[in-house]
Amino acid sequence: MAVIQKLRDKYAKLTGGIIVVALLGFIFMDLGRGGGSQSTTVGKVNGEKIDMTEYNDRITQQENQYQQQSQGQQLSADQQAQLRDQVWQQMVAEKVMGDMNSKLGVTITEAELNNYLTGPNPDPLVRQQFTNPKTGVFNPQEVSVAIQQIKNDPNQKQAWDNFMNNIKERHFNQKVSSLLTGALYVPEFVVNNQVQSMTEVVNAQSVNIPYSSIADKDADVNDKDINNYIQAHKAAFAVPKTTRNIDYVSFDVIPSSEDSAMVLNALDTLKNSFATTNDVEGFINHNGQNAMPPQYYTAQQLKPLPNSTELMSAAPNQVVGPFYDGNGFDLARILEKKSLPDSVRSRHILVFVKQGDKQILSDSVAKSRIDSAVAALNAGVSFDTVAARYSDDQNSRTGGNEGQTFTLAQKQSLAGAYGDDFTNFIFDGATGQSKLLKVETENYTAYNYVQIMHQSAPVEAVKIAFLSRELIVNSKTNTNIYNKATQFAAEIATSNGKKTFDQVASENGLKTTQAGGIDQNSHYVNNLGSASDLVKWAYDKNTKIGDVSPVFSVNSKFVIARLEAIQPKGLLQINDQNRAMLKALVMKEKKAKVILDKYKSIPASLAALSQQAQQPINNLDSIRFAQSFVPGLGNELKVVGYAFNPDFKLNTVSPAIAGSEGVYFISVTGKGKTALPPQASTGMLKQRLIMSLKQAAGQSIMNSMIENADVKDMRSNIY
Repeated sequence: MAVIQKLRDKYAKLTGGIIVVALLGFIFMDLGRGGGSQSTTVGKVNGEKIDMTEYNDRITQQENQYQQQSQGQQLSADQQAQLRDQVWQQMVAEKVMGDMNSKLGVTITEAELNNYLTGPNPDPLVRQQFTNPKTGVFNPQEVSVAIQQIKNDPNQKQAWDNFMNNIKERHFNQKVSSLLTGALYVPEFVVNNQVQSMTEVVNAQSVNIPYSSIADKDADVNDKDINNYIQAHKAAFAVPKTTRNIDYVSFDVIPSSEDSAMVLNALDTLKNSFATTNDVEGFINHNGQNAMPPQYYTAQQLKPLPNSTELMSAAPNQVVGPFYDGNGFDLARILEKKSLPDSVRSRHILVFVKQGDKQILSDSVAKSRIDSAVAALNAGVSFDTVAARYSDDQNSRTGGNEGQTFTLAQKQSLAGAYGDDFTNFIFDGATGQSKLLKVETENYTAYNYVQIMHQSAPVEAVKIAFLSRELIVNSKTNTNIYNKATQFAAEIATSNGKKTFDQVASENGLKTTQAGGIDQNSHYVNNLGSASDLVKWAYDKNTKIGDVSPVFSVNSKFVIARLEAIQPKGLLQINDQNRAMLKALVMKEKKAKVILDKYKSIPASLAALSQQAQQPINNLDSIRFAQSFVPGLGNELKVVGYAFNPDFKLNTVSPAIAGSEGVYFISVTGKGKTALPPQASTGMLKQRLIMSLKQAAGQSIMNSMIENADVKDMRSNIY
């Protein structure tokens, strides 16, 4: 069903909101989670509690926003785990900034708030949500009316308060950021140094004695060497919080050939009945999965399917398939073929009788109102004037004269929003025709006066009913895969330490994967995604290094893990996952010492050194200090820095310079100067430096404040 559903999602989304009575009504969700249970603390920031209810409400709000933006698509377990972490980080930042705002006395006045809502420069979020999607116009008067309606609606009060709190929070932060960045400036010497780094050029030669020229055995590294290196570079190896490292093997839970055969056999059994039934939709709903109503498709829409040509050429009432669609198997019954416009532009005036269970107008009053609108149009009043006065659809009220354009692929979605009569009329009718319709959908009852403004050239379309069955893992297949996982775990357990985790994995043709930096409160494991039970096991007080886990079900996999390391807060500790990386760093330093000891005295010339070391002389032309990469040299910042040392004399040989890939000796053969590019005047450079400094400062200050705050993440106690 995956490809077919994508066809629906891709082509059937309507442009803009359909039937928007209150401009903001559709963006607010009921964020409350009921229950009279006692509040539970999920964390503290500088002693201030973060309540579980508030945390959950924020997560719900983010989930609702995602679903709204993705046309109702549900978040995956991985996305939910990432979203929970993002919400936590946001709330920590807000608490930290709130503390600073209080100390600085920063406030947002009522006049400022009103300006953010309906002023000449509204808040971007307000402008985004209140701008008419069809006309692109932001009308402060209409916004004021809509806001008042929302405030008067008790069902939307909490959502509105959350919306306003979000705006206040951001403007608080902007004010504090302005206070802090306003104190920043760029001294003239910094600008001058920048100009110098862009205009001064150096020509040089170098001899590189690469670290690879020293055998590894001549620079042997043990754990003591690594620990000494970590101690000497504490800032680089500081670990801010406790984490866990694991190794794991996984068994993919995927359908077997038997599972495929079961689905195919089931569809084959239904094929004849599907071809002859008179109740196609009922048959699909009863016998299919993820049922979709029949709709029209063009050849372009069907292209992703493997048998698109067959579907377009099949005769009415012929059943095509079963065929695989990427996620399951389908039967497709061809219901009808016809030429239809690929797109239609129409306009309408809508008068509600009911919205949901809420009575808006009596049927007679609504009919009288729509009749008055039609009479005004017949008397020559412009459509946009009549729509602005009579229509309950915000789109037609503010952009009625232009209308809306709908594609053939949206036909089914339109039927759900405006009713079958509306959809059939605008696609089957002709340009210039008008019709008064009585619309009854699941969401509302209304009278709708519709005009067809334009129809594009007709295309061949096929109305298809898809009967779909997902290809899933049945219980037998699932048990077989689970048994393989348990056998692996049992083999390790019965070896009594004679075989390592990696050995058993290798003997069974399984790949061992490493996952490090596992946070107790995140439940997110690299390469696996959301794995809360696995994380809880890794942090259980009874789990020791080297222990092997039970079998966990994680995102369509069965996983068995070994606790490889426990990394406490403080300095990085050596483990199997980081040893190779640390060893390479220390070995590079040791090899540099071997080379430096061999060439203690500065050679008389690069030519003599080249002959002695059996390494070539490299020409380095037109080096600029601002360059990070130099052809013939690579990314060797120390070497570039030494080339611009004002005390380094021309045509002399430098001391040995330990770089990233080897030890370098250089000789500067010439220096020169070039002009600044036309687009990089001194004044522009200064402005650019100031802008860059201020842009980076806000986030840097925030990060520093969070690092220095007393943050206690206690989510693992609850979730």
